[in-house]
Amino acid sequence: MRLVLFLLVTGLLQIGNTGFSQTITFTGKNVTVEKAFSIIQEQTGYRVAGKKELLKQGKLLTVKADKMPLNDFLNLVSTGQPFVCQVDETNIIISVRVRAPNTEGLGQPIKMVPSDLMQQPIKGKVTDENGAPVSGATVSAKDDKQQVVMTNELGEFMINVPLGKTVTLNHLAFQSKEFMVAKRMYDGPFNVVLTERDNDLNEVKINKGYYSTSKVLNTGSVVRVSAKEIERQPVTNVLQALQSRVPGLIINQQSGNPGGNFNIQIRGRNSINKSNPLFVVDGVPFSMDAMGQVAGVVSVVGSSVNVSGSGSAAGSQGLSPLNSINPEDIESVEVLKDADATAIYGSLGANGVILITTKRGKPGPLRVSANFNAGFSSPSSMPEYMDTKTYLKYRRQLFENDESSPGVTDYDLNGTWDTTRYTRWGKELIGRQNVNVNSRISISGGSDKTQFQIGAGYTTISPPYDGDFSNDRTSLSFSISNTSANNKFKMVFSGNYGNEVNTLPGLDISQFVNLAPNGPVLRNPDGTLNWWSPSAVNPYASLLQKYRATTKNIQGNGTISYQLLPSLMLRSNLGYSDRQFNESRLNPTTSFNPATNTNASALIGVNSGSNWIIEPQAEFNKTLFGGKISLLAGATFQDRFSTGQTTSATGFPSDVLLNNIASANRFVINNRYAKYRYSAVFARANYSLNDRYIINLTGRRDGSSRFAPGRQFGNFGAIGAAWIFSRENWVSEHLPFLSMGKFRGSYGTTGNDQIGDYRYLESYSPVNGITYLGVSGLLPSRLFNAVYGWESNRKFELATELGFFSDRIFLTAAYYRNRSSNQLVDIPLAPTTGNSVIQANLPALIQNKGFEFDISTKQISTKNFSWSTTFNISFERNKLLEFPNLELSSYSETYVIGSPLSISPKLFKMMGVNPITGIYEFMDKDGKAATSPDLAVRTERVDMNPDYYGGMGNSFTYKAFQLDVQLQFVKQIGRNPVFSTALGGALPFTNLVNAPGYYNGNIWMKENDIATLQRLSAGGFSQAGAAVSTANFMLQNSDAVYSDASYIRCKNVSLSWQVDQRLIRTLHIGQLRVYAQAQNLFTITNYVGFDPESQGSVLPPLRTLAFGLQFTL
Repeated sequence: MRLVLFLLVTGLLQIGNTGFSQTITFTGKNVTVEKAFSIIQEQTGYRVAGKKELLKQGKLLTVKADKMPLNDFLNLVSTGQPFVCQVDETNIIISVRVRAPNTEGLGQPIKMVPSDLMQQPIKGKVTDENGAPVSGATVSAKDDKQQVVMTNELGEFMINVPLGKTVTLNHLAFQSKEFMVAKRMYDGPFNVVLTERDNDLNEVKINKGYYSTSKVLNTGSVVRVSAKEIERQPVTNVLQALQSRVPGLIINQQSGNPGGNFNIQIRGRNSINKSNPLFVVDGVPFSMDAMGQVAGVVSVVGSSVNVSGSGSAAGSQGLSPLNSINPEDIESVEVLKDADATAIYGSLGANGVILITTKRGKPGPLRVSANFNAGFSSPSSMPEYMDTKTYLKYRRQLFENDESSPGVTDYDLNGTWDTTRYTRWGKELIGRQNVNVNSRISISGGSDKTQFQIGAGYTTISPPYDGDFSNDRTSLSFSISNTSANNKFKMVFSGNYGNEVNTLPGLDISQFVNLAPNGPVLRNPDGTLNWWSPSAVNPYASLLQKYRATTKNIQGNGTISYQLLPSLMLRSNLGYSDRQFNESRLNPTTSFNPATNTNASALIGVNSGSNWIIEPQAEFNKTLFGGKISLLAGATFQDRFSTGQTTSATGFPSDVLLNNIASANRFVINNRYAKYRYSAVFARANYSLNDRYIINLTGRRDGSSRFAPGRQFGNFGAIGAAWIFSRENWVSEHLPFLSMGKFRGSYGTTGNDQIGDYRYLESYSPVNGITYLGVSGLLPSRLFNAVYGWESNRKFELATELGFFSDRIFLTAAYYRNRSSNQLVDIPLAPTTGNSVIQANLPALIQNKGFEFDISTKQISTKNFSWSTTFNISFERNKLLEFPNLELSSYSETYVIGSPLSISPKLFKMMGVNPITGIYEFMDKDGKAATSPDLAVRTERVDMNPDYYGGMGNSFTYKAFQLDVQLQFVKQIGRNPVFSTALGGALPFTNLVNAPGYYNGNIWMKENDIATLQRLSAGGFSQAGAAVSTANFMLQNSDAVYSDASYIRCKNVSLSWQVDQRLIRTLHIGQLRVYAQAQNLFTITNYVGFDPESQGSVLPPLRTLAFGLQFTL
């Protein structure tokens, strides 16, 4: 491999002198203009765009140029011709030569107009929506083609147009705009705002990490979400903004608690172990390991201190690391899916890659931009439970069925509690509407050589609990870029800092909304907790057990590049990140039932991690055989360190000393340290012939410290190809309505090393509470295995991209098939081995395949009104294809060959309720109904993988108003809270627990009733009670605990008004936008639980309403 790299670099240096250049060398007599421009394209790489047909009308040329600068050569060949040239970053734009006035540098007129045609001039400035000046825009009088100027570098222009006439503005990167000349425009300069184009495939740049390309020339599967789409949503985590917008990307929010985590998959679950995609922020890998490691409860048993439970309301998934990045600091997000797009990342990109690019400075005068909004949040859904009258009716029916009477602990019926009292516990516990505030201010500007951007933001959002709980984030970001005078040397530096403080209850109290509706108040008049019995559980106890997490995240990135030769660019990416995460949960004695005599306890976690990366690269570009070849070679060197300590303490003399952990008398301290080292070499070769036939080759050799010596390296690569058939002459002649047509495909392999560090070594774990001569003992926990290797993922894709009627209708359709083998898993071991698990490879083969469709349309586009629509849908199928000796493995009860990984355990098949006995019945081995069939007849499996999912967006504009509506939809099966999570598997109407409203009218009451729910009973030792208990146990292991969890959600609504500049001119504001936004506005579903997305007794995603304004000075 070293020899290959040496030959590659040597070859680049040898042929580098003949590559792209900014000068022209050419001699010719009586040559056509078309020939001259083909020489320009060959020697510079610039593509000719615009009105290319004008070149055929040009006069013959006699040219002699020796290393003549490009601009001088263009002036030479265009003199006296019927066209003019304009150069942007990658194109030479041809337009009609017209007459226009010249006025001392304001505008760039092509030819002076006779004085008798001059009119009174108007002066203006053209900017984009962010207030940046737009240079090179064509400003023309609609009825007088001789009146044409171009804006200068400050976006300024001057043109002579009579009052009442129409002026048209055109620019390749922006949508055209017209305005009528008003009298006020003669009084002084006025401002015109242009909107960026979003459908020019040649102009849309796709970031693929190590390189970028245009959307039309892209050979891989990449979806881009822009800053505009993100800014329309009042979200605190960018993952919320991505939901329903990217085909093949499914993001499930695990909890509505601020800062909660997400499950993320790109094109399905590829691995038995982990299928998390790689996140890269400004070129630096971003760790997505869940934050939140402390547990919830500390107890003392003998001489041992035991720690159990979840540490916060965020649950076992912890907090999302991306909370530390302000979504408003993000310029774009690119999702890389297929082998062509991800193979250059090697093992890191096995499960897809998500690239996050933060905002950069733009040339122009100093600009100050600000965005402020405030609003309200509350749960997006709330399950309905029975009122007191209905609840007590069924409670009495239970005792009647059991021929018994309420006992001393049946407080709801024995007279202890008021039978007329009614509390909607959902509204009481999680029904508060809290205020959220978000603000960001930025300063940017610069020249064509140096640009900068500085931004600062503050966000606070509160969960709907009673108490001082909130998620507060302060963010800072910066970027600066500089280019040398000769345009050869360039430096770009960027960084961001996030400080997040998250205060949550020790437990998500959403699970207590099913308390008895006539239960007592939870607080006494003096504010202390009401413990109504020795066994009482008070939800407000969790509000006293506060969890606090502080996250400080610093990330910096630098890119240094130098144009060593006209065709050879050398550059290096440098990155560093540091994360400090400290958390605590304090459990005062006042949060425990006095009858339990539980002492106060504290749990403290201190975690830190750092990561640095260096990536030297060389890029070579050249015109070869009428096409363009681009070569890239580089290396990656990455180190990641992480340390952590968790301390669990009890035995505090007083609650006031909980913050002083040294005052405790019993401790459990756990330390951890991990170091991950990764290195790689990679290369890419791309060839494009006539911008019509493209082939892209990528390869990478990875080395990871997660494997034993001798197994640390793996080779990965891919090939991608595309044919833009719409550029074939026969297509343009016979299918003029087809503006874009492309076939593309890719195949390649990527790897996976998503396991813990040092798994190949034998490891030991401390034994709490067992000591010898004062030293804690150790137990073997993992067996040595130095032979496991890389997990491998083979990816295949075929796709087409079709644009109709100037891309007013645009369709992308893709078929993919991914196959992952050599699974990396922990294999449980028998106790006789002395170890619990061993890290190893399983010869299992997992397949994900599916179809993705992405459609965009522009139904109406007029001066005052427009309507456009986007729609995407994904059909995904996951299957375990092979698993030798599965029936003999520890996974025999979990997986089935030919079925998805997300399949349920073996289940009984529910047959319904026997109308005579009122007991659940299930299918036995003979296919008949039985109350308690043998366990061997559990044959049913339920696939919880979504059948399909996607989103639909509509955008409407009317003059200065814009309305955007985004819908999310998922077709899936999930856990049924009626039978499972809502009651925790307990018998209904026992344990002072309410039941969902669905129970009312669906419970068996007497013989011959046709019901879906069995008779009520408290169980017990009677024959009837035992039969109900047995049937309920069977129910929890049947297919009845799964049901339809499909939904359609109004994910986002954004309404904005761009205030007319005539109204804000006196305020010296460049532009002002007023808006209202809503997130998770409503959900249409048959799911009877909290939320079909998160599923379970957790706080659902919050419904957020926000009102704000955005302005530029």
